[in-house]
Order: sequence, then structure tokens, then C-alpha cells
Amino acid sequence: MPGLYELFSWFCGQTHCWAPGGRLMPVCERCMGLYVGVFAAAVLILLLRPRITNSLLWINGLMMLSMIPFGYHLVPHGALVRTATGFFFGVGLFFYSLLIPGQLLSIDLRPHRVHSFVYACATAAPLPILMFAAAKGPLWSGVALSILSIVGLIIIGAMLLLNFFLLLRAFTCRAHPQAVAGQ
Repeated sequence: MPGLYELFSWFCGQTHCWAPGGRLMPVCERCMGLYVGVFAAAVLILLLRPRITNSLLWINGLMMLSMIPFGYHLVPHGALVRTATGFFFGVGLFFYSLLIPGQLLSIDLRPHRVHSFVYACATAAPLPILMFAAAKGPLWSGVALSILSIVGLIIIGAMLLLNFFLLLRAFTCRAHPQAVAGQ
């Protein structure tokens, strides 16, 4: 696991870390929640394929906004709140990172009509398991959470790069329509 500590040190301050089975996690409580939230959102969106509605945009936006009072330490909080706010921020971040690729690549994410309330409940469902695994879990749960954190980091990194290149391409096409049409 020493390589993981070094990898995550690029993205995380690595203070306030969970220690399942007595072994410190390579990411802090909030970052672990964020990366596991990204992973959970990716799985849920692939399985449920919720219809993008105003209420779903609001739900995910509020999930991300929950980070503000706790992330800036405006409200006293502990480990569970750090993990929960990171988790909800990760869910919202992944959801919003899908909007531009879905629109520009004409990906239909909504063949199923899952109600926003069902999606919100399904999103929150993994949180108690995450909290238990991080706070009271054996050593193998720390390994599993580390793997989920790596996968979540890869997913959100790929989504952010995809968004960057799609937006860059869209702006380039608008700025030079003749050059793109001639190719």
C-alpha cells in the first residue's frame, strides 16, 4: 500500500484517515467518501439510467452544495459527516460530469424512467455500508475501500478529461467552422 499513499498524496492531504482493521487508508475520510461516491454514482446511473429532470438536477446540486458548510469548516463535524459529505459530493460531481458528454455525444441516458426519489434513495443506500466498513470493518474492508477509491479516482479523472476535450472541441468547431468542415 505504500504506492497508494504516494499516489493519493497528489490529490489528498491524508489527514483524518479511517483505519479499518487498524491500517490507515491512503486517503482522508472526505476523499474516500468522494471517490466511493463517484463509483457508486457510476454504477447506479448505469443500472437505473434515470431520466434527467429538473428535480434530479436539484437533488445532485444539493448533494454537492452540502459540502460547503462542512468543507469550509463553518459547522463543527466529525469523521462520519466528512465521509458523508464527500460521498454526496462525489455522486453529484459524477452526475454533472455526464451532462456535457451525454449532450455532445448524443448518449441517451434515459431509456428507463426512474423517479428522482427512487434515484435519491438508491444513491443514499450504500452510505451506511460505507460508514460501517470504514469505521468498524476488518482489514479486508480497508483494502476494498482503497480499491473503490482508486476506481473512483480513475472514473472521475476520465470524466473530467472527457469533458475538457469535448468542450475544447466544441469551442474549436465554433471558432473555426470552415477548418473543421474541410477535414
